[in-house]
Amino acid sequence: MIINVQSKEPIYEQIVLQIKSKIKNGELTAGDSLPAIRTLAKDLKVSVITVKKAYEILQTDGLIMSVVGRGTVIADVKREMITKNIEQDVEIKIKELMSYSQKQGMSKRELINLFKKVVGDIDE
Repeated sequence: MIINVQSKEPIYEQIVLQIKSKIKNGELTAGDSLPAIRTLAKDLKVSVITVKKAYEILQTDGLIMSVVGRGTVIADVKREMITKNIEQDVEIKIKELMSYSQKQGMSKRELINLFKKVVGDIDE
């Protein structure tokens, strides 16, 4: 897991998104164990509270669960559910971006053109 401390995205959200992505891509499957909160916090050099918050969000979303004697494991979820969950997260971010760009005086057309440019740069 890679954390970008310079990102405007909170660290706990980065953790959540990376775990969701690993579940969606099949890197993590039902029953797989996640590191203990303290272990992951130490490995990432972040606060225990930060990892705890990420795990709480994932648990609330039904993606992970605590199992006595095993710790935190990936719940039995369908990939479609993860995809829908990620799409909802992205939709929220897009709406935030739209709001921000409008406050900065950008038109919808300018934002769309910029988005197309960025997506094109990523594909190349």
